[in-house]
Amino acid sequence: MYDMGVYCINAARYVFRAEPTEIFAFSANRTEERFRKTEEMTSVVMCFAGERLRISSMQFRAAPVGNYTLAGTKGTLVADPAYEYSEGLSHR
Repeated sequence: MYDMGVYCINAARYVFRAEPTEIFAFSANRTEERFRKTEEMTSVVMCFAGERLRISSMQFRAAPVGNYTLAGTKGTLVADPAYEYSEGLSHR
């Protein structure tokens, strides 16, 4: 996942205060030459103890999106932007 997913992974580890117990990742590429040696897009499911999941997708071709949503039993937290320090971080 190179630098595409590092911040998302660390955010989940921080929020859950735990390490994942299982990880499933899937990658896909179109036929563009620039993606011959690297993944164009990757989706990841991380399983944590207590039946908690973190699901995300990282892409080089998609419009820039840098947010995350945490849906829990007592409410929802949306951080948008969540990773772009140049814009300032915010949540609701």
